[in-house]
Amino acid sequence: MITIKTTKIRLDDGKKTARPERFFDTEPFYWARKYASEYGCDLALPNGSGIGNILMFTPLVEALSLKLGRSLKILTGRFNPWVGVVDNECRFPVWKDNPYVSVIVDADRIDPGIMEKVVMEEDNYPQFGHVIENICHCYGLKPRYMRPSLFLSGDEKDWAMETLSGLQRPVVCIGPSGTSSPLPDSGRKE
Repeated sequence: MITIKTTKIRLDDGKKTARPERFFDTEPFYWARKYASEYGCDLALPNGSGIGNILMFTPLVEALSLKLGRSLKILTGRFNPWVGVVDNECRFPVWKDNPYVSVIVDADRIDPGIMEKVVMEEDNYPQFGHVIENICHCYGLKPRYMRPSLFLSGDEKDWAMETLSGLQRPVVCIGPSGTSSPLPDSGRKE
């Protein structure tokens, strides 16, 4: 049994919340490795509440797939962003059309507690370089690129091209909750 130490922090709105301390007594990605092995998967990946956190794991998937010479079987939970989802929206948008993934095992259908532990340890690794480099390092891998990948379906590509067709190039998109253009109620500073 593992004990998680928590630290009280004060949020900008004055409320206090308990958050796990940054580093646990376990090795990095202990729970991810344990559950991946237990359910016959190559990797267990956090589902997080923000797509950016999930995208940071795409270079790990690519690197391991290339090392093994095959696409991977992954264990993860359904994407559940804090803004909610649209009816019938894909629950695995980052992984569904990823060519380095062949099988997605839905951890939420097995036990919702799996993703709680995997997400909880999302930052339980050394911070010595870029987050992508840090994640891959914990698995003994080097990423080909220091950027995440997003693979769209044919319909998504067609929709994107049609939607963007009237705009001048280059098109730059910045998420409204990103640190470069935070919403007033996001709790982040410009």
